[in-house]
Amino acid sequence: MKNNKIKYIILKSRREGYDIRIIKDSCKFKDEIVKTENINYARNLAEIKDLIYADTNGKLCCTKTLDGAIKLIEYNEI
Repeated sequence: MKNNKIKYIILKSRREGYDIRIIKDSCKFKDEIVKTENINYARNLAEIKDLIYADTNGKLCCTKTLDGAIKLIEYNEI
């Protein structure tokens, strides 16, 4: 049985903080987060001050805290 409801997975990063990975092919992080050249702009826009990294393909983001990872998912779902 395949579960189609799960979109994200949060993992403790090997380097620093938490990785938020999108596992559903039809889902991506919002363009305003991943397409910006300035991570500070993405932090301010999403109001996630501990955002570390946003992959330009829209499938991976990293935050310093678990709370930040959850907030990023909530922001992406609005």
